[in-house]
Amino acid sequence: MEQTWSIHIVGGNNILNQLLEMAVRRELSVECVVHAAIPSELFAGSNLSGRSLLLLVDDSDLRARFALFRLLRERMAGGPQIIAALFNVDTGITDTSQLMRSGVSALFFRSDAVAEMLKGIGALMKGESLIPRELRSAGPAKRAHSTAEEGELTARELEILALVTTGATNEAIGSELGISPHTVKTHLYNIFRKIGVDSRFGAALWLIQNLRIPPPHPERGNHMPMAAGQ
Repeated sequence: MEQTWSIHIVGGNNILNQLLEMAVRRELSVECVVHAAIPSELFAGSNLSGRSLLLLVDDSDLRARFALFRLLRERMAGGPQIIAALFNVDTGITDTSQLMRSGVSALFFRSDAVAEMLKGIGALMKGESLIPRELRSAGPAKRAHSTAEEGELTARELEILALVTTGATNEAIGSELGISPHTVKTHLYNIFRKIGVDSRFGAALWLIQNLRIPPPHPERGNHMPMAAGQ
């Protein structure tokens, strides 16, 4: 029996998503739907009427990205096949080890042509992984999994780490918690050292993967300035 697919495009840039949807429908003749956020029924274990699911998530949408990581973590135990890919990825990325451990099967960069992306989507539906070979071993050597346990982080560090997943700047976190940006920076240095990561992205992903705590409610982060980097 031929495998049937449903492609879901997720992210806050509706114009970009609609254009991608039209290209997928026209060139691949596959069912394709656009969402601002990952549908809640996927977290509930919906079988999508027996279809295999390909999720294309906009990497520039922080909440959509972390919702994807949470979904992949929760669905590892079984259920219908889910293939996940990030698009609109920054071309400056140098280390994809954490993405690969999360279950992401492909990266489509901002510089990729639509034709390249469509070709890659077709390859994903054939079971191929599209993490560029040169990125699979790039970046500093890291432990496959952090040995840090929840108890090694203080309550304040956990609170700061949760706010990091919203993309908040050090200034915004400090204002939220009543501490100085310098103190936030010091806490982040200690957090990174304890859990074995070297970036805000890595810390937020570690939180979702290891502590089984979902990201803070999106409404909390709506009014907090986003951090551009570490």
